[in-house]
Amino acid sequence: MKKRNLIKVLGAMVVLAAIGVGSTLAYLSDRTGTLHNTFSIGDVSIALKESAVESCEWGFKDKDGANTWTVDFSQGENGIIKDGVKYEGIVAGEYIYKDPTVFPVASVHACIYVHLGNCEVVDEQNGIIRTKVIDATDKSLEFKLCDNWYIINKNANGGIIIEDFGGGWGEYYDQGTSMAIFKELKDDATGAVYTTKLPDNFEEDSTFQDLTVQAMIIQGEHIYNNEDIALIKANTDWLND
Repeated sequence: MKKRNLIKVLGAMVVLAAIGVGSTLAYLSDRTGTLHNTFSIGDVSIALKESAVESCEWGFKDKDGANTWTVDFSQGENGIIKDGVKYEGIVAGEYIYKDPTVFPVASVHACIYVHLGNCEVVDEQNGIIRTKVIDATDKSLEFKLCDNWYIINKNANGGIIIEDFGGGWGEYYDQGTSMAIFKELKDDATGAVYTTKLPDNFEEDSTFQDLTVQAMIIQGEHIYNNEDIALIKANTDWLND
C-alpha cells in the first residue's frame, strides 16, 4: 500500500552548489567554485558548507579543525561569492582536503539526495568515484564516499545520484547535523589527512572536469515505488538526457 500522505513536501530542492575542483591549474589556484542557497519550502531547508584549507608539507590540510566549516559560499549584494577555497601552488602527488558537507537547517524527518556532476563510479561496493576524463588534457581526481551514502543512479546527466542511508527510508535529522560526502583518508607515511590526491602525472597544463555538488531534501517518513525518481525528475535536471 502506498503512503503518499507521509510526504509533506514534494521535491524541495533547496540548495544548489557547484563546488568545483576546477578545470585548469590556474582555476584551482584561485577558488573551487560557487555555492548558492536558493530557496526553501516550509520548514524543509538544507545547506552545503566546506572547510577552509591551508598549505602544508604534504599538500592542503583542513584549516578549520574537526567538525568546523567556515567557508561562506553565499552571494553578497553585488552577486559575487563572499568566500572560496583556494589551492595555490599545487603540485603532482599532493594530498588535498576537500569536504563538501550537507547540513539540515531545521530538525526534520526527510530523505536527502545529492547529485555529483561530471563524475563516474569506479567501485560501487566501496563507494569510490572519480572525476571524468573528457578532454585530452584531463586527469581524474578520486574520492571515496562516506559510509552513509548509497549510489542510487550511476548515469544521471553526466554524474551520479547518492542518497543518505538509502532505501527511501526517511531519517530524522536534528538541526545542525552534518553529513560529509567524502570520507577522510590518512596516509601513514606523511600523516596526511585528505579526501583526494593529485595524480602523479599531473602537469602544469593538466585540467580537471569540474565536480559539481547539488543537494535536495524531501520531507517524509518513507518514499515508495520510485516516488523519489519522480520527485527528482520533477524538481531537478539530474535525470535529463
